[in-house]
Amino acid sequence: MDHDDARDNIDPDGFQTPYTNLPPLPRDPDESLQTIRARLTYQSRKRGILETDLLLSTFAKEFLGKMTLDECKRFDKFLDEPDWDIY
Repeated sequence: MDHDDARDNIDPDGFQTPYTNLPPLPRDPDESLQTIRARLTYQSRKRGILETDLLLSTFAKEFLGKMTLDECKRFDKFLDEPDWDIY
């Protein structure tokens, strides 16, 4: 699939990715909002590419505490994207 074909792969949340073969990470359906925020904070800091770590951890520090459950779920789905797509 070339880059132009990727525009057709938009999921229901509006994220566009050419990586349709990567399954989403399993999530605990009973995870509390506090636990989700803690996990997202960690995942925002420990990604592998320093620049992405800095961008996402700064965002998480500023906004995660104010985010609703639905917003946290969208951010969680966003974090499934590869670093090179986020950066």
